[in-house]
Formats: sequence, C-alpha cells, structure tokens
Amino acid sequence: MTDKFQNKYRTTSTRAPWWNYCNNGAYFVTICTKNRECYFGNINTWKMEVTPIGEIAQSCWQEILQHLAYVRLDEFVIMPNHVHGIIIIDQSKYKIKDNLLHGDGVYTLHATYIRQLPIANQQMSSISPKFGSLGSIVRSYKSAVTRNVHLNHFNMSWQPRFYDIIIRSKRSHQRISKYILRNPVNWYYDKLKYQ
Repeated sequence: MTDKFQNKYRTTSTRAPWWNYCNNGAYFVTICTKNRECYFGNINTWKMEVTPIGEIAQSCWQEILQHLAYVRLDEFVIMPNHVHGIIIIDQSKYKIKDNLLHGDGVYTLHATYIRQLPIANQQMSSISPKFGSLGSIVRSYKSAVTRNVHLNHFNMSWQPRFYDIIIRSKRSHQRISKYILRNPVNWYYDKLKYQ
C-alpha cells in the first residue's frame, strides 16, 4: 500500500502498526545493501572474509554503543550483502527534562523538540523515525556506514528499508541468536544472496 507525501507516492511503513518502536525490547534487524550487492565481503569455506567496506560496517555497529547509552547490542553478523543483529532498547534509566534525555551523563535532544520546528519541517518529522526508536537507530547506523565508506573513497548503497522482528520470548531470542551465528554456514542456502 502507498501514501502520498508532497504529492508523491511513498511506500507505507513495514513496521507493525500496533507496536511503538521506542518501547523497551529486543529487536532482530536485517539491513540489506542496494540490489543485494556484495560490498561487505565473501563467504569462503563457510567463513566470512570481510572487505574494507565490511570492516567499516562492523566498526560502525559497535560504535552504536558510544552514541546511544540506552541501547545494548546482542548477536551480530556481517554477510556479503546484509547484516543481521539484535538491538535491545532499554530506556528505563533515563528521564526526559527540558527536551533532553538524561541518564549516565548522556544528553540527547528529545522528540518533543519537533514541536518547535517550522511547519514544513513538522510534516517531514511526522513521517521520520522518532527519537529513541528502532528506526532512528538503524537510520543512524546506515548513515554512519555510508559517511565512513565515502570518506575512505569507496562506494556502496543501502536498500531504503530494513526488516525487523520484535523478539517476544526467551525461546525466540535463543532461536534468532542461533540463526545469526550460523548465517555464514548457511550462506549457500540463504535467499538474501540471490539478486
């Protein structure tokens, strides 16, 4: 299904409409490269051989922790044309005050700041990922990778969206963790490798 923004069609969000993606919880994300191009490396004898672009993608994933104190990272794997990871959002230690999120010495602009934006920016903000949400975390990660790749004179592009699963039980978390860790071994059967 599609909606219009500024009289142009855009694809409706793939996020679950019944869920607030700012909620504390564990999320399994898959982020693919544009046209499933293998920028990040190759699988050789069931092990990932990472390219310099793949090294940047790995490094930026770990750096999420330096920028977002309310995020924890669990299992992660980089594949030739996508990454899989578990992102855990836990904002329980943080309080909102004066449009800033406070906690453990971290100060970040809060989403209520949007109300102070000019009207034209408010409409764009209404369709953008909300501060502290899974979408904003993934968008920041993709931007950081792209920026660092271009600074190092490489070229790559992301698929515009990402896939997610809300992890709702310990059993599901264990199953997904196992899937992530075994992904290089299963590459030859992986539907994401085919373009």
